[in-house]
Amino acid sequence: MRDVDAIIAQLNPKLVGLEADRLAAYHYSKKWLWIGVGIAILGIGGFFIHPILGGGLVIIGLAVAIAPYQVKRSKYQRSFKSEIVPLLARAVCPEVEFVSDGHVGEDEFVSSRLFISKPDKYSGEDFFSGRIGSTSIRFSEVHAQEIHRTTDSKGNVKERYETIFRGLFFITEFHKHFQGETYVLPDFSESWMGRIGRKLQKWNFNRPDLVELESPEFEKHFVVYSTDQIESRYLVTPNMMERILDLKKKFDCRVHLSFLNEK
Repeated sequence: MRDVDAIIAQLNPKLVGLEADRLAAYHYSKKWLWIGVGIAILGIGGFFIHPILGGGLVIIGLAVAIAPYQVKRSKYQRSFKSEIVPLLARAVCPEVEFVSDGHVGEDEFVSSRLFISKPDKYSGEDFFSGRIGSTSIRFSEVHAQEIHRTTDSKGNVKERYETIFRGLFFITEFHKHFQGETYVLPDFSESWMGRIGRKLQKWNFNRPDLVELESPEFEKHFVVYSTDQIESRYLVTPNMMERILDLKKKFDCRVHLSFLNEK
């Protein structure tokens, strides 16, 4: 309880200060919002007299209304991450460190082999690392993207970014000895096309052999590939399948797992 009391004692003045900053930011942004709205209204009124000038005033008004809020909001978020989150992290897990502008490395993301495509653009934030009990763990927000280029009839090249993955990326020790590779991935083929989709899963040449598990409910949502059929069942146990399903349902998200190098 002393540790909890100490954390609360540290948090209180910081939270009070942040709340004061939040209220000041609210009133500051509100003032500029009304100024921006006024400029935009002038622009709308002047549009019929001088369209270019009127349109310019509308754009300026919107910028004046929105920009101060965004600046103050970003500052508040940075303060919260740098002052509050580290204290909370230490309160929950004393051996875990938090770095707001850090992230899981791109090489670790690629070496997980969860995704076939390699990112052309990679970023992240909110990096946690340390130990929970006897288990080491690292995770952060990650945004991995690849570039798609197209050329039109005139030879002009256009680029667009497509997201490979955006979300929380975890790396943790797995306290079971294994040598092969096993992948648990969201199942799109079978859920959409039934038996035909199941056949297509077997023809996925980018993955090891398909593993057929004795859980119809799990196989509605996930597909498992492995270099070792026996080892995959040692890793993806009925209890593990139930936990993965619960995780997917609780957070309503796509879950990808790879078991490599005892991680």
